Amino acid sequence: MSNYVDLSSFNPDPNVINWPEYVAWSKTGDGISRLALRVGQGVGVPDTKFAAYFDAAKGAGIEHFIFYWFVYPWLHPGWSGAQSEVESFLSTLGTRLGANDLLMCDAEEYQGNVGPADWHWDFLHLTSELGHVAPARCPMYSYPDYIVRQLQDPRLAQFPLILADYGPTVAPPAPKPWGSLMAWQKTSKGVVPGIPGAVDVDLWEMAAAPPPKPTPNVAQAIADLKAALAALGG
Repeated sequence: MSNYVDLSSFNPDPNVINWPEYVAWSKTGDGISRLALRVGQGVGVPDTKFAAYFDAAKGAGIEHFIFYWFVYPWLHPGWSGAQSEVESFLSTLGTRLGANDLLMCDAEEYQGNVGPADWHWDFLHLTSELGHVAPARCPMYSYPDYIVRQLQDPRLAQFPLILADYGPTVAPPAPKPWGSLMAWQKTSKGVVPGIPGAVDVDLWEMAAAPPPKPTPNVAQAIADLKAALAALGG
């Protein structure tokens, strides 16, 4: 496990960030440096600092990016609305997506407005399809109350969950319909090396898969046993 932060236009300019300090901090744990960046929101609204953040972070050696898009399902309803937002997301991102980077849906309530669960599935499905990436690289980001009220669609469980929950002191269990967490955003007031001011801090929860157990070679085991018996005169 390791930590990373989430940056958007609300955070300091990239030229005041000490990137080597941040990279060293993020690597502590599993040895991989990560960073979440808001690419933009809605339809045709890029984050004003995204390109500069990416260039600075990439140049500093960040290995794993979580790119995300803040969605507005109530403004752009239906499949066509989800498609418009995904197309804005991917066109703003351009050619920056690396082989292991993620494309995340940032689903939150805004000014009392919400969106239906199937819209969020449409967004993630289209992100996977149009972005030519596996569903495992298209996480949902949200918080417990919104998930309970708006994201109760079993199909969403095929996409990973990054959970924002600032109350617990240890990683909470994944809310239904998910069975596990990819990452846990544990605070919005974190202080980390290299970045002035408070930032969102996430704990990367996905552990490396254990190596597969070797398949027993029954024939070889029998041959070894016969050889051992023969050596004993059996």
